[in-house]
Amino acid sequence: MRLHHFLGLLLALAAVALHAAADVPLRIAGVENDEGTERYYEVVVREAYRRIGQPIELTFMPAARGLTAANTGKSDALLARLPVIEEAFANMRRVPTSIGPMTFLAVSMKPSLEIRNWEDMRTLSIAVRRGYRIAEIKTAGMNVSLVDSYESMFRMLAQGRVDVVVIREPGVSPTLRALKSARVLNGTETFRSVVLEYLPAYHYINVERSHLIGPLDQALKAMTKEGFLERALRDARGGN
Repeated sequence: MRLHHFLGLLLALAAVALHAAADVPLRIAGVENDEGTERYYEVVVREAYRRIGQPIELTFMPAARGLTAANTGKSDALLARLPVIEEAFANMRRVPTSIGPMTFLAVSMKPSLEIRNWEDMRTLSIAVRRGYRIAEIKTAGMNVSLVDSYESMFRMLAQGRVDVVVIREPGVSPTLRALKSARVLNGTETFRSVVLEYLPAYHYINVERSHLIGPLDQALKAMTKEGFLERALRDARGGN
């Protein structure tokens, strides 16, 4: 009888511990100063965690810092990244179902520039966000300035210090509106954007939290089937 009571106590304590663990927010690192793009991913990821009953805490930080924080366990997850990170950040695990597209655009103020792909920028001066691994890899060996924010990038572009900037999409319009509100742009500039590459983006979790991958993947599959991701993407693009 004593053994029975002891086992019952252990089970009760285990249940309390699991409940307490579920109440602890999972720490997710997003990319700061990328309002339009990150907002779309945030809507999708928040809904996926809501469906599995896991609270989250989202912190925005520089892209490179977010990678290091999640890989070392200071954060538990990355909001949205590409598989190119996996070799360098070995503690990160991908949730298999994509959370939507990540499109890279080349934006310039010179209509005469002929840009169709990454290689066409080899003779140009380029600004790229530090920590956007695919952009860093694709522009390796080119005349690249690595910066920490879109604010710095577009200021350099407006001042003629670079020919082109590389940004992520969806959400270009909200990002440009935010830069105008911050007076980085005055609203009279004319930009030309060209798609460089379309890639599927994924949510990444530190290996210590990998038990959440299965439930999250099922939630994302259901959300995709329901059209949730498509609606969120349409909203991020301003309803277009």
